Amino acid sequence: MSISLLFFVASLSELHLKDYLRWDKGRLNQHGVYLSDTDKDKLKIFDRYAHIDLSGFKFSKRIVGRHIVKSWTNEKKKIHEVISVLPALPTYEVNDIKSGKVSTEANPHKRIFTFHTYVINFPNQQLLVYQTQINEGMVYYSIGKKRYNPLKEDILLGVNYPDEKGILDLIKL
Repeated sequence: MSISLLFFVASLSELHLKDYLRWDKGRLNQHGVYLSDTDKDKLKIFDRYAHIDLSGFKFSKRIVGRHIVKSWTNEKKKIHEVISVLPALPTYEVNDIKSGKVSTEANPHKRIFTFHTYVINFPNQQLLVYQTQINEGMVYYSIGKKRYNPLKEDILLGVNYPDEKGILDLIKL
């Protein structure tokens, strides 16, 4: 029991960006997800931060509403991971594309969506933001003010996405 608890506590302070990048890049090559080759090349900027040595960084964690904010800071360098656990939005009208039928019954979903948003703020560099959804993959990434979104074949119904401005407010950027 104490070994598993120790492992859990140790994993809380780890940066999991490299794991999500690897999984999401694999999805980009299959599973009905498309990102242009140019945008895939730009995505590589996150690799250097995914493998960064965090031994000289101070780690902190706090919970704000439905978000867990994990931060690694070192002088002026900051890396944040915001884990957002959000309920599905209710749907009131559903159109079946194949049959053309419309259902107007309220359909409150019981599903919960989990997102990991990484914000990398280093001096003399553009702000980097990478957001991924558990089991669904990359939602978007941004470099400075430019945002890159993959095209997906399937769109989940009722997904309540975390707002980037709200995430930046949480980490006080």
